[in-house]
Amino acid sequence: MEDVLAAVLAALAGALIAATPASALYEYSGAWGSAGSEDGEFGDPGGIAIDQLGNVYVADPGNDRVQKFTLSGAFVGKWGSPGSGDGEFSVPADVGADNLGNVYVLDSWNYRVQKLRSNGAFAGKWGSFGSGPGDFDDPEGIAVAPNGNVYVADTNNHRVQVFGPDGNFIRQWPTAVDEDPALSVPRDVAVSASGDVYVVDGGLDRVVKFTADGDYLGSWGEPGSGPGQFDDPQAIALDPSGSVFVVDYGNDRVQLFDALGTFVATWGSTGSGPGQFDLPTSIAVAPNGDVYVSDEANQRIQRFRRAEPDPTIDGPNGTIADPTPVIEFGSSVPGSTFECRVLGMWPGWQPCTSPWMTPPLEDGLNIVRVRATDPHGLTDPTPAEVDFRVDTTPPKATIKAVRVKGRRATATFSASERGSTFECRLDASKWTSCTSPYRTGRLKRGRHTLRVRATDAVGNRGTPAVKRFRIR
Repeated sequence: MEDVLAAVLAALAGALIAATPASALYEYSGAWGSAGSEDGEFGDPGGIAIDQLGNVYVADPGNDRVQKFTLSGAFVGKWGSPGSGDGEFSVPADVGADNLGNVYVLDSWNYRVQKLRSNGAFAGKWGSFGSGPGDFDDPEGIAVAPNGNVYVADTNNHRVQVFGPDGNFIRQWPTAVDEDPALSVPRDVAVSASGDVYVVDGGLDRVVKFTADGDYLGSWGEPGSGPGQFDDPQAIALDPSGSVFVVDYGNDRVQLFDALGTFVATWGSTGSGPGQFDLPTSIAVAPNGDVYVSDEANQRIQRFRRAEPDPTIDGPNGTIADPTPVIEFGSSVPGSTFECRVLGMWPGWQPCTSPWMTPPLEDGLNIVRVRATDPHGLTDPTPAEVDFRVDTTPPKATIKAVRVKGRRATATFSASERGSTFECRLDASKWTSCTSPYRTGRLKRGRHTLRVRATDAVGNRGTPAVKRFRIR
C-alpha cells in the first residue's frame, strides 16, 4: 500500500505546472533588520516562529539570543546571552511556538531544546550531545504540532525525533541509518493540521512526507533550479489550507506546493532588493496568511502578503440583441472561485463559473460584475465589470408611398431605427436586400403586393410593412 501511495505522490509531483508569476500569488510587503547586535539587528537571522497572537520570534544565532517582534516588525523584546545555563544559548538555530504561549528554542550547539514562556521566562529543557533517544547532533529545525508535540530535525543524526510538550521522548525515524527512506541532511520539519509531517532533506534536495507516526507517504524534488527542483532546501512551513512553502537556499527563492507536492509558484532571486534573497534560511506563515522569510546574508526579515486575486472579464460591448449573453472571466490566482451579479438585479452576488450565461436582461444599459476569491478565502475588493446595451426591440418599417408610372412602380420607405437595413419582397418573389427608393422592373397589369421589412444594427428584424398597388 505504501509503495502504491508513494508512486501516486511521485506521479503528482512530476506533473509540474508552469510557474505562476510571484506577483500573482505573493507580493513584497516590507522588511526589517540590519547587521549588528542592537535591538532589531541580527547576526545572521535564523529560524522564525509566529504564535496565534501574532508575535514573531526570530532566532538570532550570531548574537546567541531570540528576538520578539510584532507582525509589522516592531521590536518587542529579547532574551538570551552566550552560555550553557538556563536561558542562555549557543547558536540557537530555530524556534517554535505552541498554542499555549510557550516558545521552544533549538539551542543547537548546546545540543538541547529550551522551553520558554512568551515573555522569555525559562520553563524547561532537554537534550545532550549524542545519538541516543533524546540526544542531538547539530539539530537545525524544530516545529510544534497542533497537539503540542515537538518535532526536531536532528540533522547530523539523520533523523526526526518527537517529544511531548515537556520533553518526554516519544519516537524517532528512521530508526536506522540505512532504513528507507533514509534522511540524508534533514534541515527542518513542519506538521500539518491533520498531523502529517514534512521534512526538508537538504542532502538529497527533496521534501519527504510522513504520517505522525513516521510512516513514509512520499517525496518530491531533485537537484536543480527549475520548478520543483532544489539546491539545499533549508526550511519548510505550512499554511492552514495545507500549502507547503519551501526555502530553496541555494537558489535564493521560495517555492510553493500543494499538500501532494504539486508545484504552484515561486518567487525570489539573488540580490538585496525588495523580494530578493541572499541565502534565505527560514520561513513562517502568520495567522493572517502573510509569509515571513529569514534573509540571512541580507540580515533582515522579509514579509510577503497574498496578492488579491485580480479578476479579468470578457463580454459583449456596444449594443447586442441577445438578452442572455455569455460572459467569460478568470483570475490572476489559480484555483480562485467567482461570484457574478448584474447591477440592479436581484438577488445580487451569486456563485458562477466561466463561461457564465446571464439571466434574461432588460433592454437598455446593463453592467455585469465579477469578483474572485483565492483558495485562501481572500476576495478582491474591486470587481471586474463589463457594460453593454441590450436591444431586443425590432425596428418598424413604414412604406411611405408607391408611385406607379406606366408598367413600373417606385416605393419609398423608412424604419423607426436609424441605421436599419431593408429587405423587399414583391408578390411571391424571394426576399432581397433593397434600399429606398425601391424601383420595380416592368410588371404585369393587375394587383401587386410589396412587403418591406427592416433589420436593425444588432440583428433585430421587424414584421413586414405591406402596400398593395395596381398596374393598369
